[in-house]
Amino acid sequence: RKEMGNYIEQSELVERIGSDRFTSLCGVEESEIDSLAIGIIARAEAMVDSHACILYAVPLPASELVEEWAFAIAEYELYKRSSSSEVPQKIKNSHDETLRLLAKLAEGTIKIPGAVRVSSNGDTLGTTSFAARSSESMMDDTSLKNF
Repeated sequence: RKEMGNYIEQSELVERIGSDRFTSLCGVEESEIDSLAIGIIARAEAMVDSHACILYAVPLPASELVEEWAFAIAEYELYKRSSSSEVPQKIKNSHDETLRLLAKLAEGTIKIPGAVRVSSNGDTLGTTSFAARSSESMMDDTSLKNF
């Protein structure tokens, strides 16, 4: 598990965007930046998990793809909240592509390696047992005579 979130850390987000740009996009007092970043990361990861939980146990296993989805959403949210400029087209495109892929994940048309599937009632698949009954005995004295 990551220090800040399940998929990404604040330090990674700052590194990806650049420290000065990150601070500028936050648009809050320096003392409020950590709190804001934690909220943005939590919302980005919640967006990933809200799609994933339809078919998979969350949090998902760590992977570059899942991290990229969380980064793309968090980055978009940072730009969106900034009063200084509009969201750059490449950031919008990355966000839109992420949402498209998350929809495919929820549909089951793409899969996350190592992710645990869940049934419609929330149980993890492969852990449920069942019993079957028959009106006829399949193992009686006659059928077991040669054993």
